[in-house]
Amino acid sequence: LKNAKKRGLLNAYQGRSKLAAIRVDDIDDSLEWFGNYSKDGETPIILIPDSRSSCLPYIYVPEGTYAVITKHGKYDHIKKQGGLVWCTPFTKIQFLVTQQNMIYKFPVRAAPTYDNIFVALDIAVVFRCKPDDQSIFNFCYRISINQLNEQLEAAITERVRVLIRGKTHLEVYQIKGKQNTKEMKDFLNDMFGQKGLEFLDIIVTEVLLPEDIKQPLDMKAQFGSLNEMEREKYNFDMRVINDEEELELLKQRRYEQRDSINEDFSKQVTLTNRELQIVKANAVKSVAEINAQSKAEQAQIRADADLKNETIKGDTFMTKTVDETKGTCEAEMIKVDAKNQCSKSIAAKMQEVADLKASTIEIIGKGESQISEVMQSRRKYEYLEKKTEVIQAFRENKNLKIFGDNSDDVLSQVAAFRVTQGKGGIAEPLTND
Repeated sequence: LKNAKKRGLLNAYQGRSKLAAIRVDDIDDSLEWFGNYSKDGETPIILIPDSRSSCLPYIYVPEGTYAVITKHGKYDHIKKQGGLVWCTPFTKIQFLVTQQNMIYKFPVRAAPTYDNIFVALDIAVVFRCKPDDQSIFNFCYRISINQLNEQLEAAITERVRVLIRGKTHLEVYQIKGKQNTKEMKDFLNDMFGQKGLEFLDIIVTEVLLPEDIKQPLDMKAQFGSLNEMEREKYNFDMRVINDEEELELLKQRRYEQRDSINEDFSKQVTLTNRELQIVKANAVKSVAEINAQSKAEQAQIRADADLKNETIKGDTFMTKTVDETKGTCEAEMIKVDAKNQCSKSIAAKMQEVADLKASTIEIIGKGESQISEVMQSRRKYEYLEKKTEVIQAFRENKNLKIFGDNSDDVLSQVAAFRVTQGKGGIAEPLTND
């Protein structure tokens, strides 16, 4: 605020509003300009920024304003949101219009009432610039600030005089601080709607009557206020007495309610303890039943498990026995089949051997039949050779004694026995080889 005062942004209101377009060096002060007064008591409604530097590739639009942007001095567009706008060197902001609601204060003097009493009024009008582009364009280019001030003053004065002329001085005195009628707003909106303005409210801020009429009204209002004050004081005292009685009754009711609540609470505690004991007993019973049921189920589960185990063992043993018997039978069958197969193979081989032996015997028989004559001569030779060996043995055995029937042929006896030298000079019988 100190900086704003130093720059001349905060000044006092000087009795009546005067709208103005202010040329500014720094647009960052736009929000401080709008809503305050200039050093001449003017209300800024439009700001005209100085030309920007052509070296900057952008322009800055302050928040809360409508920026009317021109290019090469010709209207281009309106920027409604704050921020940077990238542009060419010959683009600039020509006007900044506030988005705030503006208050236009204007006094109306010597306005006659219905009963021909001249009164003075202070009027406050709340208006704003419409947010559409065409209304902003019309507000900036279709009307000047001086024309706006003159037209506002004339229109408000004319409508207020019409309004006051239809009321008595007492009715006028009672409309202070109240909002005006809808007809006056409609009239101003119809008149300034094409110029881009919208009127939101009209309020009578002050009503000044002549002193000879104002003083009795003030005294009457004062006495009425004193009577009203006495009535209010009496009502207040009675209200205090009634409140004290009601407070005592309320305390008594609260005491009774507290005793009743305590009694109910004690009863509820007793019932709750009883229910708690019942719940505990039921819990103990439930626990015992659950334990018994659990033990019974456990025993049943164990019995079922043992039965199932034995059943499985029996099935396993039966399966094992069946498999072993089946395996033994299959082994015996395989063994018998093997023996039979072996016997068959042996019989077949023996048959082949017998056939071979028969063939061999047949061949040998054929060979012997062929060499029988040769063998007969050989055996005769061997026989004679044996005889010669026997006789040679007789000759060489000095302990040999020959006994028997001398009529027998000694050579026949020698041929019948093979006499070899034995122990003690005993002759052993001869065998035919």
